[in-house]
Amino acid sequence: MRSVAIIRLQSGAALLVVLVVLLMMTLLGITSLKSGLFHERMAHHSQADALTFLGAESAINSILSMVTAFKSDVAFEKSAFFELMAIAGSEQCYCIAKNKVSEGLCSANETFDRRTNGMLVAQASTSYLKSSGSINNDTDVFAYHEFSTLGAAYLLADVNLPFAYQNNQHWKISGTSQGFSMTARDLGMQRSFCSQQIKD
Repeated sequence: MRSVAIIRLQSGAALLVVLVVLLMMTLLGITSLKSGLFHERMAHHSQADALTFLGAESAINSILSMVTAFKSDVAFEKSAFFELMAIAGSEQCYCIAKNKVSEGLCSANETFDRRTNGMLVAQASTSYLKSSGSINNDTDVFAYHEFSTLGAAYLLADVNLPFAYQNNQHWKISGTSQGFSMTARDLGMQRSFCSQQIKD
């Protein structure tokens, strides 16, 4: 009878030890899960931050790629960049979508990167600064045309992440100087101040 009571006490103690071990393992598992979720969130934020920065840089690079694609002065003079020279302080906006660059601000469904599930918007605004003489060339014929491009990228409000970047790049292109006498009335065009909308 006494041995049976001892066995029951030992069984109860073993069961208690097992329950304590299970409780400790459960607490360790919950802590590890919380830590893992925290690190995953940090990694997600870091990736979203990097992609937003990449979007702003890509917006500028897209504009510079358009400029370097001009094969001649004639091609440049037919572009929107040349038209900007006619109106002091005017700007031209571009939307950088997945596979294209289009004039104007991005619409609701024009996003930059598939990896963000269509939540990253990238835009660029280019403005004409000034023209200066081209060294070793006749300044009445050739000149450097200087521009400034603002690249901006941000995540849509639905993402609820505060990441946004704006980068500015000054650049110039050599071309003919004959455009200096052109006016907005000659071109019959009007440009909007889109950089303010991009900044907002």
